[in-house]
Amino acid sequence: MHKKVNDSESAVNILRILVEDYGMTQTSISKHMMFSRNAIRNVMIGKSNPSQRFIDKLNTLLFKMEYEIALR
Repeated sequence: MHKKVNDSESAVNILRILVEDYGMTQTSISKHMMFSRNAIRNVMIGKSNPSQRFIDKLNTLLFKMEYEIALR
């Protein structure tokens, strides 16, 4: 799997793109990543730094989304 997110800054940018440009809700992201909605929100607003586990799960979500789009 190709890693798209390597650091906390790119994680915040990807989350903002998913919410603002693609219309995903923080709740749906949290369900797919298995993190609380509050954890997603805190990373987005810069209140907390994403852990390596968070970044790995975000990369997995992006990979799954890319795969689903490629099937269409």
